[in-house]
Amino acid sequence: MKKQAITKQEYINHLERVRNDFYNRGNLAAAYKVQSDINKKKVEDYPEFEIFGYHLDFYCANKYMGSIECEKPEDDIYGYHSRKYYICDKNIKLGKKTIKKGAEYYTEVIQLCGRFKGTQEEKIQAMIKSRLHYGI
Repeated sequence: MKKQAITKQEYINHLERVRNDFYNRGNLAAAYKVQSDINKKKVEDYPEFEIFGYHLDFYCANKYMGSIECEKPEDDIYGYHSRKYYICDKNIKLGKKTIKKGAEYYTEVIQLCGRFKGTQEEKIQAMIKSRLHYGI
């Protein structure tokens, strides 16, 4: 039996099926890891895209308390899936608000918006290419 090379899109589709299978079985950690691999493959299509940075949001009792700028996260997981829950061991001051010692809080990594590098024509071509990516 001869092995055939698969295209990048076929590989991404395979990863999406694997991610959905993990999610349906309740293995969320594995599903998030596969999702980060999918995101990396999709971003590779657009090397001319520059990300401005990341920030870490703090929430206490489901209320936004503040944020701090941070480096790129090691696990490449952003948004809701990047939530981590903690119990405060000392007071944390975020601007005018404070998270008190002993309070439960959670953090979330948010990717700041970026921009395309290149000429206007290159930007338009990248947008057209991305529409084909989503089947629009």
